[in-house]
Parts: sequence; C-alpha cells; structure tokens
Amino acid sequence: QRVLSKSKQYEYTDGKITNIIETAYDGTSDQQIEYKNQYTYEYDDKGLPIKKIDAYYDDSTQQFVAEDNTYYTYNDDGTLKSTSYTQKNVGATITYKTEYAYNTNGKPIQAIDYVNDQESGDTELGYNKDGSLAYWKTVNPENDNDTSRTNYYYDSKGYLRELHMYELNTYSMKMEETRIGVVLYGDNEQYLGKYEQ
Repeated sequence: QRVLSKSKQYEYTDGKITNIIETAYDGTSDQQIEYKNQYTYEYDDKGLPIKKIDAYYDDSTQQFVAEDNTYYTYNDDGTLKSTSYTQKNVGATITYKTEYAYNTNGKPIQAIDYVNDQESGDTELGYNKDGSLAYWKTVNPENDNDTSRTNYYYDSKGYLRELHMYELNTYSMKMEETRIGVVLYGDNEQYLGKYEQ
C-alpha cells in the first residue's frame, strides 16, 4: 500500500518567514523514500519578499543545493509588479516572467507571461460594479485560436453560483460555451464544492 506524507518546518526572523524545510515521504509502509526541499526568502526594507531560493537536498553531500530562484518587484503602492522565475535545465537556463497591471481600485486586470523574454500568454480580468470578478480570459499570443474565457455569476447575496466556460471554435471563430460549473453551498451558506454540467 502506497503511503504519502509531508511536513514543513518554518524559521522566522523579525516575524517573517525566512526559511521553510519541506520533507515528503513516498513509498510503501515497509519502504519509504524521503525527499527534502528548502525555500529561503529575502525581503526589502518595506518587508516585502523580493527573492525566493528553491533548493533540494543532496544525499551525497548531505547539504541543500540551490536550484531555482524567484524574484518579485513592486509598484510604489506595494502592489506586485512582476515575478520572474529561473529554472536551470541541462545546458540552459529558462526564465519565466509575469507582469501585472491594475485598475484604479488596485485590482489586477492583466497578467502577461513571458518565457525568455518572449510573450507566451495574456490573462485579462474584468469586474462587476461591486468589485466581484466578472470574467477571466486567457489568450496565447502565438496561437489566436487558443483562447478561453470564464464568466462568473452570483446570487443576490453576492455568493458565487455558476461559472460558464467558453472556448474559441476554430471553424466559426466564435466563443462557444463548453462547460458550466455550479457552486454548492450548505446550511449557513457553507461552501460544499463545485461540479460541472
């Protein structure tokens, strides 16, 4: 029988998380394989995280080896401006970056993804007058046919009730509804889950 488990150990400095050691076990009840990962955070003088270092545990040296880095930049108002992530592969380093834009109320309205400075995805968000999320649209700039959109519908109390998902029909070149997600609530409006029609 397969046995999976995971635990995390946190280290703090001045009330901020500076180090996380995650230990995972995979295997059977008779034989377990241990995996260890370490995540180290650095902060600016405003207390905002500006760098995360991912490291794996090398059993041969019994030390953590830094593998990937994530960098964060911010606008003057403290909203997240961009994230960039470097991944080291054999013989090459790949950089993934996302840039964010906001409306006048400080809500995110766009996220543009890049791979090695080449645009790879564009996400657009729209809101209702009350500030609730109205839709989420994604476009692949390399393929106009790879477009999807999700519309969000709420009841009179403001609870999310349905998600209508659309994809571009490459024959008619029109967005067509493909799935509907229904959100379920129990007593006292307790969230129970979601199913698709």
